[in-house]
Amino acid sequence: DKPYFVTYGRQSLLTSGDDNYKQAFFIKVNESAADKFYIRVFDADCYGHVDHLFTVYNTETTFSLYGIDDIYPDENLLKRDVEKVESPSGKLLYTKLYAADFDIDNKWITFAEVDKNSGEYLDGNYYFKLIVESKFGTDGNVFDIFISGDDKSNTEIENIEYYTYAPTVRQESLSKPGVLKFFVDGNSQKYFIHNFDMDNAALWLQTSLNKNYKLNSSGDGGWKSNTIDFNKYEINSLAGINFIRLSGAKNDITFFMRDENEKLIPFILPIELKKLNSIPEIEKQVLSTDEWNTKTFDASLSKDADGDKLFYYWEFGDGATGTGARINHTYQKSGIYNCTLLVKDNSGEITNSSIQNFIVKINQTHAAIIGDDILTSSSEVEFDASASIDTDGKIINYEWNFGDGSTEKGIKTKHVYANPGVYKVTLKVTDDSELENDHNSSSIKITVNHKPIADAGPDIITEPGKEIKFNAGNSVDPDGEIILYNWDFGDGNFAEGIESVHVYSNPGKYTVRLKVQDNTKHETAIDFDET
Repeated sequence: DKPYFVTYGRQSLLTSGDDNYKQAFFIKVNESAADKFYIRVFDADCYGHVDHLFTVYNTETTFSLYGIDDIYPDENLLKRDVEKVESPSGKLLYTKLYAADFDIDNKWITFAEVDKNSGEYLDGNYYFKLIVESKFGTDGNVFDIFISGDDKSNTEIENIEYYTYAPTVRQESLSKPGVLKFFVDGNSQKYFIHNFDMDNAALWLQTSLNKNYKLNSSGDGGWKSNTIDFNKYEINSLAGINFIRLSGAKNDITFFMRDENEKLIPFILPIELKKLNSIPEIEKQVLSTDEWNTKTFDASLSKDADGDKLFYYWEFGDGATGTGARINHTYQKSGIYNCTLLVKDNSGEITNSSIQNFIVKINQTHAAIIGDDILTSSSEVEFDASASIDTDGKIINYEWNFGDGSTEKGIKTKHVYANPGVYKVTLKVTDDSELENDHNSSSIKITVNHKPIADAGPDIITEPGKEIKFNAGNSVDPDGEIILYNWDFGDGNFAEGIESVHVYSNPGKYTVRLKVQDNTKHETAIDFDET
């Protein structure tokens, strides 16, 4: 069922699906890779049940490997026609002609052992070009290639990639789509996909966000083009052309693709059957912090059914971005922000991402200003919240709690306390934002003080020169204690203390005045008595 490559003999019809009877494969070897690698080919000959027979098996196919220099297709070359990219260049390192050969039919063989240093060196990588070209014949040579770390088996090797720009492929399966993968880079969001001799079979494009774009497939022996506009969340990710034959004969198709800059786009090898991958399940929450304009964005509860590692990309709606499962972001001003979370897994499959759009509302905390603590001996107290402010809206509600079980609404109000005491008065103001932080509160302490009661004692009749004792011990403070006793004897003399002694020198009528003050030290916490 696996898709294969196919190259037809030059005497075959174009309606076979091969537009130019050859194709080129590029091998990119990083300088950190092992010094040697092996190019292995499956069913290199043209004979047997895998290959496509028209009359007799007569197709001859040449496999040629080039290196040393002039291999890497630069920007200018990629903007020219495919024929130039698939033409021989560089130094010929290995070549071999394959025809009908029962000994290698339907088998993997090692075509060449390659020293990486024989490639064209450029920016830390060595490049090679493998050209597979049919020289003669009418049959289709169906084959596959694999870059291996071993000459006896197909063993994956690190830091080596291989790709092609214009593959001609055969789809064997009627039930499982083949997939040609490519990377959507950030240089272009518009791609032009061309297919040849699709025989109107099923063709569609799959993106990282599991979007499927139906593509127009070509008819027998003709070309068809499709234009795809990737959105910004689908770039810098894999995409794939899915193809499957619907019925009848096995389908051979040629593809190539350009971006809006007319540059050819490579297809990543090997070609695979479509694999199922569970996309991430996003679980996200936006949490408030102690700062009105800072939010915690948390997607750490997101899951992947396949157990793949997840990567997180946030757009906060104000031009800023961030990465990580949990991250804080501070907004510079109030507003409503359209945010996006993109979660990718590391499966390596095309469909590996989920996206979620959401709104974050930022409301600047407003101030509930009630004033300073109040100490009063009056039972009626006035309250004023007009100093409260909201810099990004308006306050629409003022709620008072007077601490004695009574409440009231309004920007200004009065309240009468039935009893002296200490009360916590709370003002709650609500703005017009309708957000979770649309309210704020402030509290003050109200002390309703019972005045002290001064008692200077009874009137006294005495004679000049005689010592008189004054006692304020009967003075009381119902809700505290008296801390100050001041005596004014009416003759220009004064004294302090709960008890005092005074002698009048001259006869006469004197008014003795006692002033007491309680421990609140409030100006209204004073009483007088005379004797």
